[in-house]
Amino acid sequence: MRRIVLLLLLVATAPSCDGKATASDPGGSRKSGSSKEYETCSASSDCGDGLRCFDEMCLRSARSNVGDYHAARGALLIKADVNGAIDEYAKAEARYEADHLGIPPDLDCAYGAALAAAQATREKAELG
Repeated sequence: MRRIVLLLLLVATAPSCDGKATASDPGGSRKSGSSKEYETCSASSDCGDGLRCFDEMCLRSARSNVGDYHAARGALLIKADVNGAIDEYAKAEARYEADHLGIPPDLDCAYGAALAAAQATREKAELG
């Protein structure tokens, strides 16, 4: 009798199997409380659908490599050559649009900051 009670106790407290789990996503489907874009995370399983954990922040996984390359060049040029940085950010946004991807807010804000840094040129300040 005691063995039966122990067996039932073990079965009742054992972790349940997730029927939606796959080899590529052992955690199964995402929890409803998953982190959204730009929220903190410790692993990609903490992030919502279409997001991955990078530097403890959930970021979208659909990115344009060429667009991000131009954005990185713009970030490097911002202090030395504002006009060059503006050109690189414009190329980055154009590439995202050509790849049919939404422009990430961090790229859009960096482009706006570069345009604001070029306040002396009226048309760039207005665009910013």
